[in-house]
Amino acid sequence: MQWKNSLKVVMVVSAILFALPVLTYAIGQMTGDIVVKNARRGQVIVENVILISEKTDQTYTIGAEGDIAEWIKFYVSTDSTEAISKMTLPANKNTTAIAKITVPDDVRNGTYKGTIAIGRPSSDQKNTKDVGVVVNQQISRRVEITVTDKEEYMAEVSIIPERYDLKPGDPLSIRAVYRNSGNVLISPKLQVKIRKAEMDSKALSDVTLGYPASLEPIKPLATGEATYVVPTNGLADGKYFAAVAALQGDVVLTEQEFRFTISESAQEPGVPAAKTTGTNQTAMYVVVGAGIVLIAILAIRRKKPQA
Repeated sequence: MQWKNSLKVVMVVSAILFALPVLTYAIGQMTGDIVVKNARRGQVIVENVILISEKTDQTYTIGAEGDIAEWIKFYVSTDSTEAISKMTLPANKNTTAIAKITVPDDVRNGTYKGTIAIGRPSSDQKNTKDVGVVVNQQISRRVEITVTDKEEYMAEVSIIPERYDLKPGDPLSIRAVYRNSGNVLISPKLQVKIRKAEMDSKALSDVTLGYPASLEPIKPLATGEATYVVPTNGLADGKYFAAVAALQGDVVLTEQEFRFTISESAQEPGVPAAKTTGTNQTAMYVVVGAGIVLIAILAIRRKKPQA
């Protein structure tokens, strides 16, 4: 009797599960929440929205809800000027949409919340319900933006010298890559102090170079780069330290230091290092060839004459 009761329970549970609609996750987002804590009026925030597709090509709606619904427009690329409300995802591929969030010029200080929503058009939702399949119709991504009057100058900076070995008189070229993590435009200047690579040595050169006039200032949450050329005239052969500070006004964005040398034997820019390697390889081939010839001659001399 016990096994019969267990069988009945199994049959009832199976019937209930069979009657329930199947849950299928059709789409997804790989990107996390958008949280900006120091936005300013008029600021444009650009975010990637990475979508995961189904096994077949599908068209989805894309939009925003909540306090920030009117702030966000979507584009197929950063260069596009035509906003979209739908997009087609190719089968089994990730697709990236661009969300541009523009903080209104007249909005009050405060925290504004909403979501970015990706889902099926309403007609597709109806069809899937008719066949008894409940599809995850909408994927939402939380957006929270706090508007403030406070200006914040912050940036992640990478200092990259073009060369570490210079000939006397060669300029020191420095590439700076900026990731603006503040809430205002930046156009950083670079201060470079050069000193001998010795303890307690004094600065031999102290120059401040402005942000190149040909470049646009870097927007908040955007990345930009600039190249600064530092003269080294008058510096003799030797080893040096360059102390670099990236400044936005009086605000220090970063301070970094690297070592470089000045020498008459420094390689000229653009000369491939493989040239020396090629010469060594040629010499090696000559030595090997001569060795083979010598071995052959010795073998002939040692060969006994036939009787």
